[in-house]
Amino acid sequence: KKKKKKKKMYRTEFTGESIESLGDLLNDETAILGERYRALRTIHRDGTEEAIHQIAKCFNKSSALLKHDCAYLLGQLHNPIANAVLRSVVEDLQQHPIVRHEAAASLAALDGTGAYELLQKYSTDSAQEVADTCILAMKKLDWVKTDEAIGFDFKDNPYKTNDPAPPMMKGNMEEWVRLINDESLSLFDKYRVMYSLRKDGGGEAVDALISSFGSKNVLYRHELAFVLGQIKNKTAIPALSKLLADTNENGIVRHECTEALTQIAIEERNTPVSSDCLEIIRRFENDKEQLVRESCAVSLEELKHELNE
Repeated sequence: KKKKKKKKMYRTEFTGESIESLGDLLNDETAILGERYRALRTIHRDGTEEAIHQIAKCFNKSSALLKHDCAYLLGQLHNPIANAVLRSVVEDLQQHPIVRHEAAASLAALDGTGAYELLQKYSTDSAQEVADTCILAMKKLDWVKTDEAIGFDFKDNPYKTNDPAPPMMKGNMEEWVRLINDESLSLFDKYRVMYSLRKDGGGEAVDALISSFGSKNVLYRHELAFVLGQIKNKTAIPALSKLLADTNENGIVRHECTEALTQIAIEERNTPVSSDCLEIIRRFENDKEQLVRESCAVSLEELKHELNE
């Protein structure tokens, strides 16, 4: 009787390599993007000053998607040196808006009131995604000083994410369903309603969230796609695929739709739904938009190992 071969486990990180050699890989623009992502995750786990130095060098490279994740991961380090790098990225007008947006969001999450002046400076930025991120961040910093915020923990949610806004502390499904499509609502309050519906997570809540893709705000549509990826409800697939296919849609939103479809595909593994998501993503791996093209490449690499495709 033949012995079954053990399936090789895909490692999302490297082991045994030096931070310097991983930094070389991270910053090698001829390397496969998926490998550069593995290097980034490993460097981030190290968390030393040398790790920050290697990640910081990546902001001189061309991949906006990779730099966006560099900004996000630097924000998780709670290190003053990382904060200095993030500040310089926000102020670098040559960076793609998705990179500056993520750097601003990371600063706001970490630096508290110390970042307020910088956020205020760029709250009127010519890139609307950056301006809205700064406004949203200032609203959050203002909110945490209110009585309503006493005892509230931003990471007290099933996803352990430090969200840009808290959910509503009062209200009900009927009210949230009505408010989610109210364009007169401030972006901060609209995010709060979105997180309230995410917290519920039921069919009615998901349908309401999907309906709000009609919002005119790019940053909101981007976060909405992210939230639907967290919920992983297959009902969202048609809306996510429609936005991904829309070449007039902002690349930030299309990228997040790719990520959401990836998470649903993994959740629905070994079903036709998963295969459908995979095929949708494959259609756009040669997209004209670099952000979308790279997002599909990273997603397909992840799905290759998660689904054994």
